[in-house]
Amino acid sequence: MTTLLILLIVAGAVAVCVGTVLLLKNTSDKDPVKKPEKKPDDCRRTYGMISDFREEEIPDPKTGGTKTAYRPVVEYEVDGVRYTYTEAPLRSSRRGLGRQYTIIFDRKNPAEVIRRPNEISFLIVAVGTLAVIAGVILLITGME
Repeated sequence: MTTLLILLIVAGAVAVCVGTVLLLKNTSDKDPVKKPEKKPDDCRRTYGMISDFREEEIPDPKTGGTKTAYRPVVEYEVDGVRYTYTEAPLRSSRRGLGRQYTIIFDRKNPAEVIRRPNEISFLIVAVGTLAVIAGVILLITGME
């Protein structure tokens, strides 16, 4: 039983670490999407969709040459006006055309995407945290 609880704690800790890395990666300084300090009242949430991909040539460390990478172009609509922005993460393929994204934008300037939250990363961190807490509590109460 103790071994299972320790595995639960370790798995939870790994999930917290993975989720945190994904969250940090999603908010990289290299991201061209602006991330000004905004209060929640200044922001609104909507849904957008990948409508196209922007092709780029990037360095390929394996060959010393270049390779083709793709940036998703996301379209979203606010009050009947259509906006687009280009996602920062580069991809190796054009998969995901039509995929839906949650977008947070400046309420006063809907063309300004503040960030695209990565809800899955938040979920991974939350589940991992709960696993660690539950494992520790069960381990402590089982030892008494």
